Amino acid sequence: MKIFKFLVVPIVILGLIGYGVYYFGTNLASEKLMDEVTSELETSGQMEEIKEVIESDPEL
Repeated sequence: MKIFKFLVVPIVILGLIGYGVYYFGTNLASEKLMDEVTSELETSGQMEEIKEVIESDPEL
């Protein structure tokens, strides 16, 4: 039973840490990507074109 505790507890803890890193890492990466894309669209002037297309298409 002791060996079971020494094996299961670290595996569960490592699993939770791994999930946390995956969850927060993907959120951080997606936010950074969207910030970069948004700033690129704003500097190139395409943001207004995209807004006009979205406003003119009622299905969007």
